[in-house]
Amino acid sequence: MRIARLLLFVALAGCAPSIVRLEANGSYEEAVAAAEARRRPPANRAARAWARSLVAVGRAEQARDVLLRDYRRGGHVASLVALAALELNAGLDGVAAVHYARAHALDRRSIAGRRAVCELLRRRARALHRRWWSRSA
Repeated sequence: MRIARLLLFVALAGCAPSIVRLEANGSYEEAVAAAEARRRPPANRAARAWARSLVAVGRAEQARDVLLRDYRRGGHVASLVALAALELNAGLDGVAAVHYARAHALDRRSIAGRRAVCELLRRRARALHRRWWSRSA
């Protein structure tokens, strides 16, 4: 009886479409539907694939929620970096800078080689410097 239950569980788990695979194939609507049909929200790579699918179907705000939840509950720095990239593309430079800085503090390699991130952080530092010195003068 236990073996039958185990086989049934494995068969059902294997039949569920992979969110990562659906997103990679460009089936964004199906990936969103598969993620929303789960009892528990996807985590790690699946959460990031879900977020990319949400952006592709025009639900960027929900994608931000998915990535933030994945970072907060699972501590996945890659989700924090993906969140920051999404915010940067949306023009939310201040929030993106904070998230990139946090990701860098947790794992320096997480933002290595990203010129746009370096430029963003330099721009924010210059603005903060100007603001600080204008107040103290």
